[in-house]
Amino acid sequence: MSAEAAAWALRQTAGSPEAKLVLILLGDAAGAAAECVPVFDRLAQRAELTPFELHENLLRLKARGLICEIEPSGELIMLPIDDVARALAAEPEHAREMFADFLAAHRAQARSIERRDGAMETVCDHG
Repeated sequence: MSAEAAAWALRQTAGSPEAKLVLILLGDAAGAAAECVPVFDRLAQRAELTPFELHENLLRLKARGLICEIEPSGELIMLPIDDVARALAAEPEHAREMFADFLAAHRAQARSIERRDGAMETVCDHG
């Protein structure tokens, strides 16, 4: 968690209460460089939004310049909280290179969780 990113999010005007909540949750989940690798299902659940509503609010935040997608899928988001984060957001290719190992580890962890959860569902379905 980045206290700086969370504090920055609180000071922003997001356009709606839902967008503000999503921004605060992203700030709460951000790393030291203001990077965030959101798990959209979990983010929607924490914000008490449907996936569609979450997507709409992310688009609003992006249009206002409050988030920058580094990965086109939204897998890596930068919060432009300072000059360093804004510079990374302005050069997505550089940011992708900088966070390549981090993203690879995150993807591996996500696959592991999916396999575990799939195994748990199988056990529960047949138990």
